[in-house]
Amino acid sequence: MKLLRLKLDVPFRSLPKGFEVQFLRELDHERCFEFHPYCLAGRNGSGKSNVLKALAAIFYHVECIYLNYRPDGFEFDEATSPKGFLAGVCVPDAFELEYCMPLSLRDLESFTFKDLEGFKIADISFAHIAITKETKSNPKICCKNLPFLNEPDGFFSRRRIKDFLPKYIVGYSSGHNEILSLPFFKMRFIHFDEYRDHLIKDVPYDGKPEGRMIYVDDQFSQAILICHFLFPSEAVTKIFEDKIGLKGIRRFRIIIRRHYRVPVAAERLQTMSVEDQKDGRKNTIELTSKLAGHYDEQNQLQLGLIDRLIKCSTAYHEDTTAYADDDECDRVQSAHCA
Repeated sequence: MKLLRLKLDVPFRSLPKGFEVQFLRELDHERCFEFHPYCLAGRNGSGKSNVLKALAAIFYHVECIYLNYRPDGFEFDEATSPKGFLAGVCVPDAFELEYCMPLSLRDLESFTFKDLEGFKIADISFAHIAITKETKSNPKICCKNLPFLNEPDGFFSRRRIKDFLPKYIVGYSSGHNEILSLPFFKMRFIHFDEYRDHLIKDVPYDGKPEGRMIYVDDQFSQAILICHFLFPSEAVTKIFEDKIGLKGIRRFRIIIRRHYRVPVAAERLQTMSVEDQKDGRKNTIELTSKLAGHYDEQNQLQLGLIDRLIKCSTAYHEDTTAYADDDECDRVQSAHCA
């Protein structure tokens, strides 16, 4: 994805109504996937961060509208969830956002030569997407340069919208005194609920969350650093050596919490003995069960992710004792040498 334009039709924090930023000139649209970095420069308080916050809030809102999975109580209900999500209410509540996405032949395979007639190869190599929202109305999404992608009303169908949202929306901040992360953390909670519900209901999980928003905080940065040395590439290793003098990691430890306590349904409580009700293990789910090993069609054991970590570790320890808050859980501590 390449951002093209953002316009706010209502005030947002320090940004006034009518604020507009052109990320790429129109004459450069056909070259949008070349290296065109966009830098925001200005004094403290001039609104640089607010542009990023507006973008994060907009993408979070659009994501939530088209998620197939939504946690219980997520959507607005006047009686039970008065602060729940409403598709027609966003902060900022009126905006115009445009971006480009590359297209492949697979994206166009459902269309006929008649649909593509009159378009040059360069014209169909990317889609110019526009998202517009008016106050108290749902956002509308369309393709500006390839009208045959739109429905007869001029906008995307719900099915097609998911194909033309960015594959990933990544946020990063080097500090802790910020609010850019809020939409990302809200989506992270949805990701956790999605995974937890798949575990509780014991239904297949796709291996990754549906939502596209990822926030690179210090924990993610640590994981990325470790991965660079577990799966080294000469170019990246050279940067670490030349710039900061880091030639490798001698050892590190990973702590994985296996179990998560979940509320027990009232009807289930009635069938449980008093002893079972007091037993924390009866009220937990195995968070890592979807990462466990399994036997394939040839009855050969295929190791899961945690099994592989244990296999390559110098030492590991599984602790089944209760935490200080009496919350029964398992955890695996693995020390690895790189």
